[in-house]
Amino acid sequence: MPEQQPGAHVMKLTRLSEEEIAALSASILGDAGREPAVVELLQRETEGNAYFLVETVRTLSEEVGRLGDITRTSLPARVFAEGIATVVERRLSRVPEWAQPTLQIAAVSGRELDLALLRQLEPDTNLEDWLTVCSNLAVLEVQEGQWRFAHDKLRQKLLNDLSRTDEREFNKRVAEAIESLYPDDEDRVQVLYNHWAAAGNESKERHYAALVGRLELATSAYRSAIAHLQRSLELYEKLKETDKNRLAMAELKRRLGDAQSELAEYAIAETYYRASLDTCRELDDQAGIADSLVGISTVAGHMGSFQEAIEPAQEAVSIFRQISDQAGEARALVELAGKQFLSGDLDEARSNLQAALVLGVQHQLDLTTLRAVNQMAAVMFRLGDVGGAQDYLGRAIKLARTVGARATLADALNNMAIVYTATGEFDEAEAYFRECVELSREIGDRMGVAITLPNIATIQSLRGNHIIAAATNEEALSLARTTGSKHAVVNALIPLALETHYAGESDMALELLGEGRTVATEIGEQFWEGVANTYEAIVLRDAGRIDEARRLFNSVIAFWDDLGSLEGKLQAYLELGRLETASDNLESAAKHLYDGLQFAIQLGAIVEAYKGLVGVSTYLIKSKRYADAAPLLAFMMAKPPFAAADHEAAEDLFEQLEDELSTEQLSAAQAEGAALDLPDAIQRALRALDQN
Repeated sequence: MPEQQPGAHVMKLTRLSEEEIAALSASILGDAGREPAVVELLQRETEGNAYFLVETVRTLSEEVGRLGDITRTSLPARVFAEGIATVVERRLSRVPEWAQPTLQIAAVSGRELDLALLRQLEPDTNLEDWLTVCSNLAVLEVQEGQWRFAHDKLRQKLLNDLSRTDEREFNKRVAEAIESLYPDDEDRVQVLYNHWAAAGNESKERHYAALVGRLELATSAYRSAIAHLQRSLELYEKLKETDKNRLAMAELKRRLGDAQSELAEYAIAETYYRASLDTCRELDDQAGIADSLVGISTVAGHMGSFQEAIEPAQEAVSIFRQISDQAGEARALVELAGKQFLSGDLDEARSNLQAALVLGVQHQLDLTTLRAVNQMAAVMFRLGDVGGAQDYLGRAIKLARTVGARATLADALNNMAIVYTATGEFDEAEAYFRECVELSREIGDRMGVAITLPNIATIQSLRGNHIIAAATNEEALSLARTTGSKHAVVNALIPLALETHYAGESDMALELLGEGRTVATEIGEQFWEGVANTYEAIVLRDAGRIDEARRLFNSVIAFWDDLGSLEGKLQAYLELGRLETASDNLESAAKHLYDGLQFAIQLGAIVEAYKGLVGVSTYLIKSKRYADAAPLLAFMMAKPPFAAADHEAAEDLFEQLEDELSTEQLSAAQAEGAALDLPDAIQRALRALDQN
């Protein structure tokens, strides 16, 4: 064409960007052309080719009937305009006959060309000449140093024209060449599965379906993993029932159980695990028995009690040790430690996690090590070692991102956010929580979302946004009930009860706390049982039922002491100190506030430390020690508490001082308080309490 037009200049059109596609689409379709779904379809179908784009838009408008109806019509999965079809056929028809076979098998191998693979497949073809010819005909191109088909429609046309016999043969040849050229390459397992499935080789398809499923499990692609594992299982069911095949099927069922468990489908997961256990016991496969028990422990922790979950995990550890399977032992130890942590046995949990970490590092078990590190952080935090928890979580997050373990990454992000919440870094905490929720939703982990939402609600509550906090907890509770996880239900129900109390519904709050405590006791989750009792004491105190509240607070403190939870004792002591201050039992108030602040120091719990300072200031004003209270309150005016309620309380208390101290005294106190940092303020408060 250009040579027929004297003086004409040839201009090469580059591919259009997404913004340019939207602009061109809108110029033809109007505002409908800028709809994201329309632009995405055009980008996918045309890859920014200007001519293809115009033809596709025209065809799309013809199929819909009216341009204005496009956004209200289900867009087609593919659009193949007649004009584009003509261009594609013309280009391919110009490829010389000698180059056609190589072009066909290249199309089967993929959009991007692997030249080493093509040389192995077509040793008699001069690949350089072939590339030159196909490039000159605009069938192939180089994009960022990589040879590929100039447009996927060219490749699709070649594939569509293959006979079923040729399709099977070409896929078989490509798969064999990949296996020969890239043996044991995990990055090509999915490709090999696709080729062998297309080749109709069920033996190879079965093998690679299982491999793909296991790899997808490791990267938290659970729904896809289920599809591949089920396909492998279906193909095994066609085979003769030998012991070897039955054991292979049992292993597939365990992996299916793993995937279903991660999707919070615990009843389905249990069915798979128990089917595997029955087969392995019948055939005396000790490793399979232990592996099945680990899975049963996982689902029992959600569907039943933690004691029910601990027993199979302990049995699994014992079996793995008997058969000297240290990788299995490490995995079972992590499972056991997780249940011990949730049931409140922190020392045993820490001991088992330390053993698992030694084995995990020794045998380079990345995923097991990662889970152990993450759980160890939770134990350290519960024991009051905030710095240690942050160190472990930093390692866990880095390792999880490296190995692509998205589910465990989400757990680590959630745990790090909990630490940031305790230290008053709410913005950082919320960012981690929201990344965790986004990641959990991406991988289909309903349990992860249900566990994390109440933590986001906690931040909203601390900021004073109680309506949002309650709504978030209600969303979490609704989701938790769909998972069947009693742990998730307790995790949402008990915080919701406290928000209900803040909303003025104390009777309803007590009902919710009773329900939450019952479930926590049923599953053996002592931590949440203690939290429920602490919250009930708070509700009773605020409702004026002082004697009941005092008895319950003292009972809760003994409970936390037996459990060894500094976190639990911290809150109980501070809240009881507040009760005793309001009741004019100032000596008792001073003792409890002193102990509470000491625990806040040990835990590095900045939010609770500020709550303690507010409590001490209230106590000092009640004791008419205004000069001692003034610097503490001045400090909190200069460096406000993170919790909105504590900030508001500090402001109210400071206003009271204006009626008790002179302007000069207040000014001196403000200067003194502004010079303090939090550790100084805490030490000053402790000295003031000592003087009681």
